[in-house]
Amino acid sequence: MNERLDLLSGAEQQAYRLLLRMAGAGADDLAAQAGIDTGEATALLESLRDKGLATGGPPFDALPPDVALGETPALTRGVRYRAIYERELLEKPGELESILDAIGLGEQSRTLPTLPVRLAIADRALAICPPVPDAVRGLGEPTAAVIRPSELLDALIALFESYWERATPLLPDGAAEE
Repeated sequence: MNERLDLLSGAEQQAYRLLLRMAGAGADDLAAQAGIDTGEATALLESLRDKGLATGGPPFDALPPDVALGETPALTRGVRYRAIYERELLEKPGELESILDAIGLGEQSRTLPTLPVRLAIADRALAICPPVPDAVRGLGEPTAAVIRPSELLDALIALFESYWERATPLLPDGAAEE
């Protein structure tokens, strides 16, 4: 779970969602999918790349939301956020080091044994539940939910805040505060 402090325009959000569904896309591909002209598609793809949400060009590839919305690139642009990590993630090779680097750049990090959902919240105005393949239902393609201002968004914000209060702060040396 993390909370991001800057937003995309409506057109950028639509382009990002489309790019997530496409396995790499050029401006012509995005233009056809979005029903916009190629020049506008080019500008949107370049904007997504500049904001750390896509790589390449052309073709452009969307970064998964949990990577794009919480990683070091946002911190280096001055974005400040809070993140809660499941303890199991800290045991994966390289993950703790990456989190410690982010803490050094200003991320506020906490940990819990488990979390009910993967989630990114931006400016308390938008939430994204990142794409996760749904093996239980036999759906191989990842899906993502974008939640705009609503009672559901309010509930997700309250959920994040309640878990934040219960989570153990991670210290810059990698230890968890007791």
